[in-house]
Amino acid sequence: MNSFECSISSNHPDGDSLSAYLDEELEPTQRADIDRHLIDCDICTNELMSLDKSKQLLRGLAPVEPPAVFMFQFKNRHIRNFVLLGLGFVVLLLALVLLIPRQPAVSPPINHLASLHASTPAGRDPLSQVAPLGTSQ
Repeated sequence: MNSFECSISSNHPDGDSLSAYLDEELEPTQRADIDRHLIDCDICTNELMSLDKSKQLLRGLAPVEPPAVFMFQFKNRHIRNFVLLGLGFVVLLLALVLLIPRQPAVSPPINHLASLHASTPAGRDPLSQVAPLGTSQ
């Protein structure tokens, strides 16, 4: 039986489980199940050792620096997104300011009402009707 057949069998742990086993990411019960399985299964033990060796080789590789063009594009994209977000916020704010209905400013014609009050008999002028002074109701 090869490693491919082992990984598709329901009795054997799959590659993701073996990788999680190596990285110590499994729950204790899952880890114990794999430990018991590895005692009797040479195929999975070999697969685990192969996976471990591959991971060690990958960890030993030197980091790869991204090309300068990539970093330039990456930075420009983030700056562009930030600027677009800011512009969107400004447009939203302007829309709110311009589109929300506002109450008209109240500016009673005081001079006109005062002259009506002075020229109208008591109780019939607009000021007395709105706020009768000195009367109890």
